[in-house]
Amino acid sequence: MSAEDNIARIRRSIEALNNGDIDGFFEAFAPTCIFHDRPGGGTNMVESARQNAIEALTAFPDLHVTLEDLVIAGEKIVARVTYHATYTGDLAGIPPTGKSVRWTGISILLFVDGKVVEDWANSDLLGLMRQIGAIPVAG
Repeated sequence: MSAEDNIARIRRSIEALNNGDIDGFFEAFAPTCIFHDRPGGGTNMVESARQNAIEALTAFPDLHVTLEDLVIAGEKIVARVTYHATYTGDLAGIPPTGKSVRWTGISILLFVDGKVVEDWANSDLLGLMRQIGAIPVAG
């Protein structure tokens, strides 16, 4: 697959997530994809990532992901994104506040035969937790 094909797959994946279509989002990922940001690893990492996506959409049903940058490096694509949402559902026992939140993230995606086989992701979860009131902001 070409880099253009892989970029198109990323764009379709983000669009699916923006429409609440978790299955559509995960079409870009191989069934054996390794998510390096998942604690403890495990044999069913895609299902674990899918569960996390369901939890995120429950807490932030209006979640919108904006693709800010794409950088191509061989078979890897780096995607920088901004998340926008309203905190109206439960997240890890933290009561919803109705606050609008914004945070950023970066993923490095390794493609093989048109599917993501490895994902290294990092998001500003500390900033998110501060915005929803789970962690106090230092004075």
